[in-house]
Amino acid sequence: MKQNYKTGDLLIRVSTGDTALITESIDSQRTTYGPQGPGKRRLYRLLESGRQHWKHDIQVAAEYEHARATDL
Repeated sequence: MKQNYKTGDLLIRVSTGDTALITESIDSQRTTYGPQGPGKRRLYRLLESGRQHWKHDIQVAAEYEHARATDL
């Protein structure tokens, strides 16, 4: 199932436990594929360790998980 993140969501990188904050999201020029049908992919701007970078939705879903109150 596709995960939709929102601006302000706090994420935790699975491999290191570092936190990242979603500061912005926009539609990507790429389209989705698979059984859910055609649609637009998303790009997310993440603030992590004082640096900002863009990642596609699939990459974010693979590398991060939503932070829960018990994680903080």
